[in-house]
Amino acid sequence: MKKCIPRTSDRIITVLAAVVCAVAAFFACRELLCGGQPPAVFFAMTLLFGGVAIHTIWRMIYMGNWGFFYDDEKIIFALSRKDHREFRWDELQNAKTNIFYPSSPAAWYFYFQDEKKTKKIAVTPRLAGYNEFVDMLRKKGFLPKRAVAVKQYF
Repeated sequence: MKKCIPRTSDRIITVLAAVVCAVAAFFACRELLCGGQPPAVFFAMTLLFGGVAIHTIWRMIYMGNWGFFYDDEKIIFALSRKDHREFRWDELQNAKTNIFYPSSPAAWYFYFQDEKKTKKIAVTPRLAGYNEFVDMLRKKGFLPKRAVAVKQYF
């Protein structure tokens, strides 16, 4: 199966950003408890940076290896670590899946309607395997008129 998933470099950058936020929250908390500065600012910084770090790390653990896995017969949407939606290409049109094409010519969303909420997964040129995925969608007749393949310079 071919795959269209976030690049490893993007995941590393996300982890580094979460670590920086956690370190900033630690130092703000330390200054709040031990420093002589006004506590309101450091309390707010602790909440802000700690919340961002916790949310980012939780999303990375919860989402897992999200993306698209496909071959000539079927496509699998991995929305999170636990939520995988598998469709044959010919039944994808009749599935509870909507494709939304915003103004960007190279990015769009797949929407999945559930009982409680709508889940979405984005297709962007930053994904590894994006051009092959665009070619497969074009081959299967799902590609919007505005979607374009992007040249990769690395």
